[in-house]
Amino acid sequence: MEIKIYKIENKNGMFSGGGTYPRWTKKGKTWSDIGAVKRHLVQFCSSYEWENNKTVYSWKNNIPEDWTVLEITNNGVERYSAKELYPLTEIKSEINS
Repeated sequence: MEIKIYKIENKNGMFSGGGTYPRWTKKGKTWSDIGAVKRHLVQFCSSYEWENNKTVYSWKNNIPEDWTVLEITNNGVERYSAKELYPLTEIKSEINS
């Protein structure tokens, strides 16, 4: 049975510690499935803005270009861009009218 674990690496070779404001360390956090990694990254894909006297929710992929997801298995390591886990589409919707 193949076991997969995931880490997020930045351009300096440091790993995300998870959380809303991740600390980058030599060890970092290990995620057990890609869904957990995506739930961590999604917080960098949205924001709330004030526009025309209304609160507007925006979907923007703000994941830095230099973050890499490592998929580690007993067969080796696959690397891919963290930003590519979410679409680049920008969506806006009003919260209050």
